[in-house]
Amino acid sequence: MAGLLRKWLGGATARSISSQVLFSTGKGVAYINDSSNEGRNGFIVVDLGSGDSWRRLTQDPSVLRTPNNVPSYQGFPFYLKQIGEPIQWQPGGLDGIQLSADGRTMYYSPLTSDYM
Repeated sequence: MAGLLRKWLGGATARSISSQVLFSTGKGVAYINDSSNEGRNGFIVVDLGSGDSWRRLTQDPSVLRTPNNVPSYQGFPFYLKQIGEPIQWQPGGLDGIQLSADGRTMYYSPLTSDYM
C-alpha cells in the first residue's frame, strides 16, 4: 500500500497538505486536494485502475485564497504567526471538496474565499 500511495502522490510536492480524498467509483478515480501553505494548490487525480496520477487546476485562481481576505474565527481575524517571521495571512488555498450525488459535478472552495 505504501508504494501505491507514493505513486498516487507523484504530483505532490514536499510541502503538499491534503485533508480530503474523494472516491468516484463510477469513474474509477480518486480526487485528492493539495492545500499547501506554499500556495501550489490544486487537485491530484488518481486513476484507481492503473494507479497513474496527475495534477489539475494547479495555481488556478479558483483554488487559491482570495487576496487580502483574512480568515476569522468567531468574528476575530486569524493570522499566521511563526517564530522569526512577520505576522501574515494564512496562505493555504484549496480546502473543501465534494462530489454531487451522481458523481458528475465537483464542488470546491479555498479555505479563505467568499466564493464556491
